Amino acid sequence: MKALVGLITALSIPIGLLNLFGGIISGIWLAILGKWSPIFIGFLGLFGSAFLLGFAMMPGLLFAAPAAKFAEKKIYSGLYFFAFLSSLYTFAIITIWCVFVMRYFMVDATEKSYIPLMLWSYGVATGPLGYMASKERENEASIFTVFFASLAYTAAGLWAIIGRPTILDVLVLFGCIMGVGMLTMFANAVASSKRNEEWA
Repeated sequence: MKALVGLITALSIPIGLLNLFGGIISGIWLAILGKWSPIFIGFLGLFGSAFLLGFAMMPGLLFAAPAAKFAEKKIYSGLYFFAFLSSLYTFAIITIWCVFVMRYFMVDATEKSYIPLMLWSYGVATGPLGYMASKERENEASIFTVFFASLAYTAAGLWAIIGRPTILDVLVLFGCIMGVGMLTMFANAVASSKRNEEWA
């Protein structure tokens, strides 16, 4: 776990810089190229997608009620099962959203516009996730989820720039990275729960 924390700490710096400057640089770059349509659509996506994502994630709350019941009865197998399903649903929605955004912006990209469109699509995809997480600053899971979404998008974006993978390749890579993030977060939550139970 310490190695993972170290890795996350090291990667958080370039991802933070990408979050801070990626949108500004790519927006100016696209404006110079005269690509006003993706800029306009990107702004619409940034302002409207947080609501849509929140709505799409609402069915995941269906797993919260049985998880709470099992927690009250201290039946941890049931609690972990429904908590896992809730996390799986959330991570699946985020994966589908991010890959959809990348596909949408990159489908007509040219050699000149490929990199700025990739940077712009990154901001459109992860910006709403960061905004939603900022509303739950006390929830470490939200911050952790956004970090892995940003990491997955960065890895998939670099692969798309260098190797031109298919959309299925991108989906698999994105899903694998998000899966590692989900399992790590879930394992950490289970370990913390057991420690709290021992100290109770």
